[in-house]
Amino acid sequence: MSVLKESYSLSHYEKNSWVLESRGMHYIISAPAKELLELLKESESLSQACDAFNNRYGYQFSESQFWEFIINRLGFTGLIAGFEPEVEKEHKFINLQFVIFKPALAARLGRPLQPLFNQSFFYITFSLLLILAIYSLFTVSFQSLGFSVFALMALYLVTIILHELGHIAACRKFTGKNGEIGGGLYLIFPVLFSNITALWQAGKSERVIGNLAGVYMQLWCLLFFFLLHQFYPDVVLFNQIVFMLSLYSLIQLIPFIRSDGYWLLSDLSNTPNLLSKANESLRDFLKSPLAYFTKDKRSKGTFLLLYSVFNNALILYFITLQLLRNRHALLHFPEYLLDVLKHLIQLEPVAFDFSYFPVILFYILSFQMLKRIFDSVFKTKKQQQSAIIK
Repeated sequence: MSVLKESYSLSHYEKNSWVLESRGMHYIISAPAKELLELLKESESLSQACDAFNNRYGYQFSESQFWEFIINRLGFTGLIAGFEPEVEKEHKFINLQFVIFKPALAARLGRPLQPLFNQSFFYITFSLLLILAIYSLFTVSFQSLGFSVFALMALYLVTIILHELGHIAACRKFTGKNGEIGGGLYLIFPVLFSNITALWQAGKSERVIGNLAGVYMQLWCLLFFFLLHQFYPDVVLFNQIVFMLSLYSLIQLIPFIRSDGYWLLSDLSNTPNLLSKANESLRDFLKSPLAYFTKDKRSKGTFLLLYSVFNNALILYFITLQLLRNRHALLHFPEYLLDVLKHLIQLEPVAFDFSYFPVILFYILSFQMLKRIFDSVFKTKKQQQSAIIK
């Protein structure tokens, strides 16, 4: 009987590490784990694999010892026949997910965009379009009257869809695979998302392009509406969409929220689950500062620690600043939000007050921080109960 029960694929990630893909899941494994996996693939039985391993590496494992060894090294992948790993609950930051475009349809819709992601062309045009976004943000001001809110939202929704199709097109171009486009709730806000987990199998430069692909497509939309605004300066709608796209594109590059900038930094630093690993590094440092900086993780550990410290300090500073200087707006915002929803439901014009933007950000960050504290406390209690049972 074969030792492995599933097929898999491997792609190089960085020095001495590989991305293992199986059943739509991706794992980063070391070079020794890769060698062990290939040995198991070549073997027709556990006994044959054990003999091959002992002969190749000079061990004297019995079959039961070898079984424990491979389960310890590769059991989490779910590839070992006769062993089912304990599946941890997936932590999704987007809740109530639903599919809008299935993978095949998303691939077809994104296919015309793929030529835009040739590497040299991409980096040149992205840089120029980003300069345009910065310029527009300082030269175009948002106006609260003289346009249709629904027309603005409809145009903006089109750019959001193109954002997600950009991710799909880049992922498909570099890996030949892509997932679905869907929607859900991020905290309390409706969002769209694209499943591009296959991008882990691409090279670093290709992953960077894949992460920036969404913003890139909206920057192209910005160029289109910017030109319309130049030809038709009296059409307020074009002015508004230029301002919104400029602001949103730059916000998306901030690496301290779950935005494209976060995933970009994760790939540039070769750190999957960047935020959780950074906060784990901070906890380790606080527990034992002197023992934290070991030779084998000094550079990476320093980066993770600094990222976590800066991220948490920035959040705390912003929350404190809002509590001290913007208390009236914080208290008034729920009433304002209900009033906006009431006007939208009644199909009445709405004058959006962009001074509430920092208030919205305050509620998002506060919710995230409270959720993180709750999850940490709950996880600690669960671990303690598990230890008592054992």
